[in-house]
Amino acid sequence: MARPAMTAYIVTGLTWLMMVTKMMSGVEGFDSVLLEGFYMGPNQEICEFPFTFKMQRDCNLVLYRNNVKPIWATNTMHRGKNCFFVMQDDGNAVLWSDAGEMLWQTNTGNMNNGPHFIKVQCDGNVVMYNVYGYPLWATDTNVSQLSLNDMQLNYNSTHSNEPEQTVILPPKVAQATKTLAQ
Repeated sequence: MARPAMTAYIVTGLTWLMMVTKMMSGVEGFDSVLLEGFYMGPNQEICEFPFTFKMQRDCNLVLYRNNVKPIWATNTMHRGKNCFFVMQDDGNAVLWSDAGEMLWQTNTGNMNNGPHFIKVQCDGNVVMYNVYGYPLWATDTNVSQLSLNDMQLNYNSTHSNEPEQTVILPPKVAQATKTLAQ
């Protein structure tokens, strides 16, 4: 009986050690989410393929598509050293230099609406949500309806030998498609 109890202490100790190590590393364990109280240091990132939200070594926070094409940035390059992007406990996300200078912020602090988190979405938008799922801030880089139409046309042209299929769009997408076509 003593042996299982000792094993439980070892497993608990290892779990605690892994949690502390994870907290010390900054970025939360979810690849596409930055939780309140966590940060991204130089060269750390959160991703949702094909989009990467990266804290660069030059102090610029950049959203990339396919790790090559920048589609959004804070434009804070070379304004500090060893910068880090923090999802603060007050709900504000701030880019800080190692000298304690605030270089950029989302202006979402002290809203008194619960914890916040930042999510890189598969549509290319980076959004801060509160605990209730309400969006508070965004990069506004989501794929536009026109882009979706272009992707559908490209798909159709490369799959023209396949049997014809009926595409059913959700009502909002269908309405937006009709509006763009007019």
